[in-house]
Amino acid sequence: MSTNRRSRATLAAELEAELAGLRVHQLYVRHLGPNDVFYVSAFALDANEKVVEAKASAMTFAGALTQLLANLDQATDTSEEPQEP
Repeated sequence: MSTNRRSRATLAAELEAELAGLRVHQLYVRHLGPNDVFYVSAFALDANEKVVEAKASAMTFAGALTQLLANLDQATDTSEEPQEP
């Protein structure tokens, strides 16, 4: 293993910390082959306890995961939604 590569435990802990803030209920990753896209989706609860789904796809896992996390941030952001009475 290269000395500049982070351990799997470190990567897992970072991913867990990122997803914990989003209260993810399900994370799904699919890669069909070496020349195909990575598809990722996740379900989470927003601040109003509503289930939201975010999806993303990209040619690399890093690209798909980065986009998914951005989409989850947007989907769970309720700052512009009117509050229910």
